[in-house]
Amino acid sequence: MSVEIPDQVEPVIENRPDLFASIVWFNFLQELVRQHNALQATVAEQQTQIDDLTSRVEALESLHP
Repeated sequence: MSVEIPDQVEPVIENRPDLFASIVWFNFLQELVRQHNALQATVAEQQTQIDDLTSRVEALESLHP
């Protein structure tokens, strides 16, 4: 696969010339994974904040029945 010629493709599976991917596809996939990982980190951080707030509310509710 050549970076200089973006339209050049290589078979994904040997002996299957009908299955191929260009360098553009691999760049897209890399970016998709990067954005997914960033989103997962954001979701995990937000869940931690939600859990913290939930425990604070529960603590306050236990002080004033």
